[in-house]
Amino acid sequence: MDGEFLQPRPEVLAAARTAFWDKINKGYPEAAIGGMSIAAELEFEQATDQALKQWLEWNDPAHIEMEMRVEQDRRNHEAAMSARERAGPQPQLPDDDELPW
Repeated sequence: MDGEFLQPRPEVLAAARTAFWDKINKGYPEAAIGGMSIAAELEFEQATDQALKQWLEWNDPAHIEMEMRVEQDRRNHEAAMSARERAGPQPQLPDDDELPW
């Protein structure tokens, strides 16, 4: 799996959703049937899809390594720019039309 990011596994997400509702149902035994509107079900599925994708992104070794490289590149760029500023003004090269040849 080198270089590839973790991908959502539908069977894992389905089991997690089932476990979530099992806990909710056990926590509210007085609830009548435990259903909700189709719109709410869709929102729940979309929210859990997004939550899983973000969790995978934040916990994927390949993604973490890439983020570390991006951060190191940013720091290197900032250090180079800072060193350039400390060095003071750089000599200006003449425009092409100012060159003697």
